[in-house]
Amino acid sequence: MNNKPKNYCFVFFEYKTIWVKNTGAFQPEKRRKTMNISARILVAALALVCILVSLFACAGKNDTPKSTGGLSGATESNVETAPPVIDLDGESFLICGELDMLETFFFEEEQSDELVSDAKYRMISNVEEKYDVDIDIYDSGVVAYDHVGMIKSMIDAGETTYSLVEMHDVLGTDCAVNGYFHNLKNVPYLETERPWWHNAEDMTINGNLYMISTDMTYIDISNTWAIFFNKQLMTDYQIEYPYETVRSGEWTLDRLIAMTKDVYSDLNQNNEVDKGDIYGYCGGLTMYAWMEALGCPMTVIDSDGMLAVTDQISKVSDIASKMYEWLHNSIGAKTSGASDYFDYEGFMDGQYMMFQGPIKFAANQLRALDGFEYGVLPMPKYEEKQPSYITTSMSYPFWIPSSVGEEQTRVTGLMVEALSCEGYNTLIPAYYEKALKDKYSPGDTDSEMIEIIHGSRRPDIVRYYNLSGGIQGMYHILYDVYTSGNTDIMSYFDSKLASTTELLNIYNRAYGF
Repeated sequence: MNNKPKNYCFVFFEYKTIWVKNTGAFQPEKRRKTMNISARILVAALALVCILVSLFACAGKNDTPKSTGGLSGATESNVETAPPVIDLDGESFLICGELDMLETFFFEEEQSDELVSDAKYRMISNVEEKYDVDIDIYDSGVVAYDHVGMIKSMIDAGETTYSLVEMHDVLGTDCAVNGYFHNLKNVPYLETERPWWHNAEDMTINGNLYMISTDMTYIDISNTWAIFFNKQLMTDYQIEYPYETVRSGEWTLDRLIAMTKDVYSDLNQNNEVDKGDIYGYCGGLTMYAWMEALGCPMTVIDSDGMLAVTDQISKVSDIASKMYEWLHNSIGAKTSGASDYFDYEGFMDGQYMMFQGPIKFAANQLRALDGFEYGVLPMPKYEEKQPSYITTSMSYPFWIPSSVGEEQTRVTGLMVEALSCEGYNTLIPAYYEKALKDKYSPGDTDSEMIEIIHGSRRPDIVRYYNLSGGIQGMYHILYDVYTSGNTDIMSYFDSKLASTTELLNIYNRAYGF
């Protein structure tokens, strides 16, 4: 991984620029070679001919990916062929993103004896060798909103150095509807129905899809929400592990509330109900994923295929009232509070019997605790008759900048599909099957629960298209109700309806409705 891009570009681009960190400006690099106009046209034409010849020559030389035992919805009957193998003659393929995200979930510079790191390295190196391409990443040096601002400035300036950019899902969606990214439905080689794509059709609105969420990374799996529980505390309070309840489809919000609302002990013995005591449940103050898990997202796709506000108002009111009563008025449940996004340390210190967090919590922290017995469960349903468990994830997907031209976009589509196919065969089995379900799982039953969680993943449309508007949207309804103490859900809904509807209309118009 380089701190700055290497001195190379695609042959059909004469100039390229790089972002100079902390200066707020672009600086053009010198051309690799100086040619007259005729020579440049000739080289570009020859390059195009070579690519087209390779396409026809390799069109029939497809590879078939191995089965991964049901990963990403794949079965023996829907395993499909990989993209054609085209010799890119040592060209570069650069990706710009936030360093921690790219290095954690996608890129590995050196081979390692660590299971997942080695799988990332092999995924990249296998594609590099197969296509004769040089894949590298570039750290923007900034995060979140600053990173988004930098990417937008690059695209506004016509920057073509980076074939892909990585960005927060919500912020990226907001950029997409403002024309900053290519519609993936128009990008060659991308076949979004293949098993390495994650719910692409569910995220396509009126033929528009911008987010690359595939098996080229494992972030969608690792950031999937789950409920963890402390087995020792469950035993101490004589509460049965709810595995069978999950299997029978009876794991509901009411069951979770009943199980946790009265579990409390003044662990620090200061005669105050405060942090440091034992509670039945603790979750993040933001309450991510709850409305979606309970089958009541605040944003839906209506019968015309358009984004719209939910019409399940009575259900919204019931959920918000139950959550408020549980988290605000019962002694056994609490949120992490404003000072803690998610209180992972509190759970690991034995303060919470149950705890909401991403599934990566098991792989990253809990596996390192000697003698700490825990279990993992899916997010609960609203009621038993809900067809299935539903969970979502916080993701940092990839996007194709609208500033890159047609030929670079073709290569980008080829590389995305090749990396996704390779990740399906190499990276995802290593993380999901070998690490998450086997090496880091506390037991066979919890491995089964992880399969249920994995199979229940759905795209978080409400998060992408409602949170972008900040205070306009209703994504944070549970947070708003909890922090304000206003349990009059209808008044809250009415106060937000006009601004949320206008926000969604902006997106609908951008998508051609």
